[in-house]
Amino acid sequence: MNNQELTKAVWQDLAAIKKASTPDRLQQEYNKERRKKKVPVESTYQRCYPIRTKAKNNWLIFLLKTPIVQNYRGTNDISFYPVVYYFGPKGFTVFKPDTDSDMLFVYNGHVFTR
Repeated sequence: MNNQELTKAVWQDLAAIKKASTPDRLQQEYNKERRKKKVPVESTYQRCYPIRTKAKNNWLIFLLKTPIVQNYRGTNDISFYPVVYYFGPKGFTVFKPDTDSDMLFVYNGHVFTR
């Protein structure tokens, strides 16, 4: 796959994830876990959920309390950070789509070994 095909596949996969009930289900699970573990409302509790899409891509969905919010009150205060990763000819590669700027950040394996 060339860069354009990879970029298109990542954005299509992200759209499919957001269209499905996955984000809502994960937010409810995160909220339930926060209450169960009695995490303080001012704490930035981060949780990672691995998922695999129909296109066989491996995603990590990071959920945490939005940094701007002082006290966590519910699912409206959760930040959603998706990343997709794979092992290619250049080694470990991570793609981080930024929905605010419509940019796709790419991190290769050598970044993580430093």
